[in-house]
Amino acid sequence: MPTPGQVSLNNFYQSVRFSDPLLACLMSEDIVSVALNSLALDHTSGQDAANRLRAKACDLPILMCIVLDNALTDLGYS
Repeated sequence: MPTPGQVSLNNFYQSVRFSDPLLACLMSEDIVSVALNSLALDHTSGQDAANRLRAKACDLPILMCIVLDNALTDLGYS
Protein backbone atom coordinates (compact mmCIF):
# COMPACT_ATOMS: atom_id res chain seq x y z
CA MET A 1 0.00 0.00 0.00
CA PRO A 2 1.46 3.41 -0.95
CA THR A 3 2.34 5.90 1.75
CA PRO A 4 0.68 9.33 1.88
CA GLY A 5 3.91 10.87 0.53
CA GLN A 6 3.95 8.49 -2.43
CA VAL A 7 0.30 9.26 -3.18
CA SER A 8 1.01 13.02 -3.01
CA LEU A 9 4.05 12.65 -5.27
CA ASN A 10 1.99 10.68 -7.78
CA ASN A 11 -0.83 13.25 -7.65
CA PHE A 12 1.69 16.03 -8.23
CA TYR A 13 3.20 14.20 -11.20
CA GLN A 14 -0.20 13.47 -12.75
CA SER A 15 -1.12 17.16 -12.42
CA VAL A 16 2.09 18.18 -14.15
CA ARG A 17 1.51 15.60 -16.90
CA PHE A 18 -1.89 17.16 -17.52
CA SER A 19 -0.82 20.81 -17.41
CA ASP A 20 2.70 20.62 -18.87
CA PRO A 21 3.57 17.29 -20.53
CA LEU A 22 7.05 18.44 -21.55
CA LEU A 23 7.95 19.38 -17.98
CA ALA A 24 6.55 16.07 -16.76
CA CYS A 25 8.83 14.29 -19.19
CA LEU A 26 11.80 16.25 -17.85
CA MET A 27 10.80 15.36 -14.27
CA SER A 28 10.06 11.67 -14.79
CA GLU A 29 13.52 10.29 -13.94
CA ASP A 30 13.75 12.37 -10.78
CA ILE A 31 10.23 11.33 -9.73
CA VAL A 32 11.21 7.67 -10.02
CA SER A 33 14.51 8.25 -8.21
CA VAL A 34 12.80 10.07 -5.33
CA ALA A 35 10.12 7.40 -5.01
CA LEU A 36 12.56 4.49 -5.04
CA ASN A 37 15.14 6.10 -2.78
CA SER A 38 12.47 7.03 -0.24
CA LEU A 39 12.22 3.31 0.53
CA ALA A 40 15.89 3.16 1.52
CA LEU A 41 17.28 4.25 4.86
CA ASP A 42 19.81 6.51 3.14
CA HIS A 43 18.19 9.31 1.12
CA THR A 44 21.48 10.77 -0.17
CA SER A 45 21.07 9.93 -3.85
CA GLY A 46 17.36 10.70 -3.75
CA GLN A 47 18.04 14.10 -2.19
CA ASP A 48 19.78 15.26 -5.37
CA ALA A 49 16.72 14.24 -7.39
CA ALA A 50 14.43 15.99 -4.88
CA ASN A 51 16.46 19.17 -5.24
CA ARG A 52 16.24 18.98 -9.03
CA LEU A 53 12.46 18.49 -8.83
CA ARG A 54 12.10 21.57 -6.65
CA ALA A 55 14.20 23.58 -9.11
CA LYS A 56 12.21 22.36 -12.12
CA ALA A 57 8.92 23.14 -10.35
CA CYS A 58 9.79 26.78 -9.65
CA ASP A 59 7.66 28.06 -12.56
CA LEU A 60 4.60 26.01 -11.65
CA PRO A 61 1.68 27.49 -9.70
CA ILE A 62 2.43 27.91 -6.00
CA LEU A 63 -0.08 25.26 -4.95
CA MET A 64 1.67 22.65 -7.06
CA CYS A 65 4.99 23.62 -5.50
CA ILE A 66 3.47 23.22 -2.05
CA VAL A 67 2.12 19.76 -2.94
CA LEU A 68 5.56 18.75 -4.21
CA ASP A 69 7.33 20.12 -1.14
CA ASN A 70 4.91 18.36 1.22
CA ALA A 71 5.26 15.09 -0.68
CA LEU A 72 9.04 15.27 -0.57
CA THR A 73 8.99 16.11 3.13
CA ASP A 74 6.64 13.18 3.81
CA LEU A 75 9.05 10.91 1.94
CA GLY A 76 11.95 12.04 4.14
CA TYR A 77 13.65 14.65 1.98
CA SER A 78 14.61 18.03 3.37
